[in-house]
Amino acid sequence: WQVAAAFSTRSGPVAEELAARGWKGVASPNAETVRAVERQLGHGSSIVAVGGMCRYGYPQAVVLDPNGRKFGGHLVRLTCPHLCRHVDATESKGAVRALSARLLPKHLDALRAVNLRHATTRRALVRNETTERAIQRLGEEAFQHAAAAGIAGLSPSQTNDIKCLHAHVADVLLSRDNPIGDHAIAELGCNPTGNLVCHQHCSGKGPWTYYPAKNKHKLWRARDRRRDHNQRRRTSPE
Repeated sequence: WQVAAAFSTRSGPVAEELAARGWKGVASPNAETVRAVERQLGHGSSIVAVGGMCRYGYPQAVVLDPNGRKFGGHLVRLTCPHLCRHVDATESKGAVRALSARLLPKHLDALRAVNLRHATTRRALVRNETTERAIQRLGEEAFQHAAAAGIAGLSPSQTNDIKCLHAHVADVLLSRDNPIGDHAIAELGCNPTGNLVCHQHCSGKGPWTYYPAKNKHKLWRARDRRRDHNQRRRTSPE
């Protein structure tokens, strides 16, 4: 499956810079797409570009502003609830390990190119004050390591693991140049442009909604930790 040019890129200073760095599927966010992303994620997020518009006109992925969040996080995020649900299900079946074994022997150079694009883009977007703040918090060595990270935080030397299908799907929607992302979308077994009900989550009008599987696991772990902590407090001698 190859990502189609589903929309014309709307020019903007950051979008133009990203396009020059290989992000061929990006557009500048406007008030409407920012509100859509907030509904998709359930919270606000600092974004500099959107991409992969679905059949209903909602963005499916975003480029995050490294200046607007804790430095060292991911540069891209998959926001489409329809795609996220299918990626969650695919990852739960062990697809990350299986695709790493199958794809990396053929697409190792492509992964290195994706990692380099993420690292150079992150460095280009980071402002001086962000750099200074991050160095104070992390230290020089850790900052340089974070700044050089590739997709999903992969280090340049880490070439045996694609790590995160969500990130690769987001990347190919935004760049149109990631064969691992193309293969990941083909594994999903769904129409990547949407289904009959997924727009309800993005519009906020309708009963269908998506709950992230990873967030569920985090909530369950936090619940278990609280339960164990409370049980220890009840059974410990005073």
